[in-house]
Amino acid sequence: MPTLLDSYSEANKDSSYQIAAVDANKALGQCFTTPNDGISYKITSVKFYLAKNGTITGNATARLWAITGTYGTDAVPTGTVLATSDNFNVGAITGSFVLYELTFSGVNQYTMSPNTQYEIDLTYGGGSVGNEIEFGADSSSPTHGGNLTSQDLVDVWAGYSTIDGIFYVYGDNAAAAVSHNFGTLGVGS
Repeated sequence: MPTLLDSYSEANKDSSYQIAAVDANKALGQCFTTPNDGISYKITSVKFYLAKNGTITGNATARLWAITGTYGTDAVPTGTVLATSDNFNVGAITGSFVLYELTFSGVNQYTMSPNTQYEIDLTYGGGSVGNEIEFGADSSSPTHGGNLTSQDLVDVWAGYSTIDGIFYVYGDNAAAAVSHNFGTLGVGS
């Protein structure tokens, strides 16, 4: 059963920001920290608190990144994507805010180091003006240790110290997933 690694509850939501490949962000996310328990976890899924404006079609994905900058202030993704989730059909999103889960499978179950900071985001390459994903956030009194991130249409990243995104990141103990069955060794005569 996956372990909840870090989160920021939807009870904190007081605002939202748009994701679409038009006049909005093409990705929004949150910086987070893996547990300080000495365990390396393989990412299995993430939940975001989402709604929609208008009509949206196509797929969105979640992405896991390493970060640069000051965690909780202006941290943003750096390098190449560490893992990408399975496609998520945005047609499932309703006009009311609900937690939606995106799953990481196969080689995209990246093994994260303990007590390490990462960024997890949602990206959507579709939409149009008035037809966007709404990404739930807290912009009045954020208390998560990380910070919200955004990627604009020309791939410029920004970090926001006064906003936290609503999210839940889950993972499995990477060591527990490795098992060996050597069977019984017989002695020849």
